[in-house]
Amino acid sequence: MNLQENIRRILREDDYSPAGKEITPNSIIVHKSNPMFRDKIMKEGLKVRAGECYKTYIGYGVKCKPAIFATNTTNKRAWFDSSYDDDIWFIDTRIIPDVKWYKDRHFESTKKHIVTFQDIPKEALTLKYEGTGSGDVKKWNKNSPNLYESIRRVLREVRVPRNERVELYKDKNIIVVVPLTHRALKKYANECQWCINDDKTDWEDYHQGKHAVIIQRNPKKPKMGITGHPTASEIFFLAKWDNNQSSFEDVCQILDYEFRNDRTMADYYTTISNDINNFGTNIVYYSPENGVYDQEDNFLWNFNYEISDIPNVTPEVIKIMDNYLQEEEMSLQESIRRILREETKKNPKVFNYKKYTLILSNNPCDIFTHFKIENLHGLNYKKCLTHENTKKSAYIAGLTNISPKTKKHFLFLNLNRLGKDKEKMGLIMHETMHLSLELYKHDVENKEEEIITFAENEAYKIYDIIQNL
Repeated sequence: MNLQENIRRILREDDYSPAGKEITPNSIIVHKSNPMFRDKIMKEGLKVRAGECYKTYIGYGVKCKPAIFATNTTNKRAWFDSSYDDDIWFIDTRIIPDVKWYKDRHFESTKKHIVTFQDIPKEALTLKYEGTGSGDVKKWNKNSPNLYESIRRVLREVRVPRNERVELYKDKNIIVVVPLTHRALKKYANECQWCINDDKTDWEDYHQGKHAVIIQRNPKKPKMGITGHPTASEIFFLAKWDNNQSSFEDVCQILDYEFRNDRTMADYYTTISNDINNFGTNIVYYSPENGVYDQEDNFLWNFNYEISDIPNVTPEVIKIMDNYLQEEEMSLQESIRRILREETKKNPKVFNYKKYTLILSNNPCDIFTHFKIENLHGLNYKKCLTHENTKKSAYIAGLTNISPKTKKHFLFLNLNRLGKDKEKMGLIMHETMHLSLELYKHDVENKEEEIITFAENEAYKIYDIIQNL
C-alpha cells in the first residue's frame, strides 16, 4: 500500500488511532506534560485525551481517539521534545499490568515512543521533575531539563518566610540554608531525589533543623555517562545492583543500556564512583549526624567522600554548619543506634565503603546467599549448612577477599563467633590486617606503617559498629 492510500485509509476511520504494534513496555516509562496539568494529574492520574500536539499530526478535521503518549525508556535523549520545559512523570507499568501499550506510528519503528488508550491511575505515577512551562530553550538544558534555570529560580524566589529557614552562609559561590519547615525544604531541594522531600513525617522526626542544604550558585552541567544518563543517576542504580537490591537485568533496563556482563558493569561503576565530579553536587544535603547526600540521593559517606570534598565548601563553612547543627546533636551512641536501627532487622548487614564492603551476620552461610553463589574462594555453601556452627566453632569466623560480582574487596564477620571483648577485637584486627595487606598489595617493605594504621583504624570502626548493633 502506497503512502497516499495509507493516509486515505487512516482518514476513513471513525476515530484516528496512532497505535502501531502492541508491545510489552519496560517497568518504568516516561510521560511529559505541561505543568498547568500537574495538580489535576496528582489528584486524578492521567486521563486519555486528544491533545493539541496529537491533533497537529493529522489536522483538526479528523476525530482523534483519546490517548496517552509516553516514551518506553528513562533515557532523556529518547524522550519527546515539545520544545517546552514540561513536567516529567515516571509511570510504573508493574502497577498497571492490564493497561495495553502500542508503538506510536507517528514515529519510525526505531524510536521509543508508545501510546495507550487507557487511563493511568495516580498510584502508578511519580513526578520526577517539575517544569516551568517555559518555551525559552536557552534557559534550560535538555540533558537535565531546566536544571540551571530551576536552581537560579530557587535562589531568586522569596516565597518562604525568613522564620522558616536559617541562612548560615552566603558568598558568590554557594548559599547554605537550614530549612525549618517542610515547605522550605521542598523549595531548596526541589531538584533532589531525597526521600524526605515526600515524607514529611520522617523529615520532622529525624531531620528538621538538623541538616543544611548547600546550593551552588553557579551550577555545573551534569556529567553524562555511557548510558546517556547523568553519571550521578548511573551511580545510584549501579549501587543498588552492588548491594543486591536490583538485578543486573533490572539495571540494564532502567538505564536502557546493555552492559556486556557483570564485570563490565562493575568496572564502570568503580570508575565513575571514584570521582566526586560524577556525583550531583549542585545541591547537597549535609548533617554531621546523618551524613552527606547528593542530588540523586547517593550517600557520599558510603563512597568515602566528606563534606570537604564538595565544591566551594571551605573549612570555615564546615565550622559554621557544624557549630549550628551540633547544638542539639544526639550523643555518639544514640546516633549510631538510630542510624543502624533499620539494619538490625536485616541479615546480613552490609556497609559500603569506598575501599571495601563490610558484611556482618550471625550466620556464616549468609555470605553465600548474599553473593547468590554456592562456591566462594574454596568454600562451599552446602558444607557450611552441614557444619555445626556454634559460638565456639564455625565454618567461617571471618573472611576477607574479593567480591565475585564486582571484584571489590569485602570483609565478612560471623557475629556469632566473635566471642567476648578480647577475642572479638582480635578476630576483627585479624581480618582487617588481611584486608589492609590486600589493599596495599602486600607492599610491607614500603608501606608497613600505612598497612598497620589502616587495619587498626578500621578495626576500631568495626568494633564500634558491632557494639551498637
